Amino acid sequence: MGVEILNRIREAENSAGELVAQAKVKAAETIKRAEEEAERIVEQARVSAEAEARQISEAVLGSARHEAEEIRKRAVAGAQRYEAMAQERLHRAADLIVERVVKGNGRS
Repeated sequence: MGVEILNRIREAENSAGELVAQAKVKAAETIKRAEEEAERIVEQARVSAEAEARQISEAVLGSARHEAEEIRKRAVAGAQRYEAMAQERLHRAADLIVERVVKGNGRS
């Protein structure tokens, strides 16, 4: 009877050892799958963040281009106004010069 009990104890120990080994393998597989899933989630987040950054960048650039175009239009309009004013003053200045030269020489 003592031998039979020892055999059962050994069988139980062997069975427990197999269960522990299987549990270690299963745990390692679970850890590997979890790490792979974590890497996939991180990569997906990176790709999503890059896409969002591109969209924000494009929106900001579009807004900046629009604003720059508005500033350019205002600058061109201002330059055209100053050019028109200068042309008008140039004609007046020419008329004044002619008048002074003619009157200055005694000719009327």
